[in-house]
Amino acid sequence: QEFRNLLHLQSLGVPAVEAVACGVERNAWGMVRSTFVITRYVEGWLDLRGWQRGHGPGVAEGEARRDQILAQAGRLFRRIHAAGFFLFTPKAANILIRPGEAGTPLLLFLDLPRARKVSTGLLQGFAQARDLGVFLQGFPRDGGPADWEPFYGEYLPDPLGGSQDALRRRVEREVLAQRNHT
Repeated sequence: QEFRNLLHLQSLGVPAVEAVACGVERNAWGMVRSTFVITRYVEGWLDLRGWQRGHGPGVAEGEARRDQILAQAGRLFRRIHAAGFFLFTPKAANILIRPGEAGTPLLLFLDLPRARKVSTGLLQGFAQARDLGVFLQGFPRDGGPADWEPFYGEYLPDPLGGSQDALRRRVEREVLAQRNHT
């Protein structure tokens, strides 16, 4: 499933690590013991959580780059959600970053075991809030609604056709739930 998810993101034009193989390990009785995906190694990339530790909020350059990262993430999530596809685990640790041309950061998705296509409207709204809440609860670290504006600037209008205010409320509630602040 994860192998197919990585290929699907690439087909949507969303940067993802290149999956080259997958497999299953079975025990002596033929039951699945574990599964694995082999991806091509990418040199010079750092996960967003690690980047945040080195360039976190409070540093002017870090804040400017953080806003660029949020804007790019907003564009990518919009493309993913407009296709009816949802990640369910888009943590900062599952998104890689490296500087691109002219210093603009590039993002690369990895580790998508639970991603899937969702076609029912009610479930899409839940999945959308879950994706955005999981991502925004960890990036920017301890950030709030005012910090998320560069993300929303690229993500909105809602690709699922809902109200912008309702989406913001659902995402804010999901962020609080992810941070155990409910």
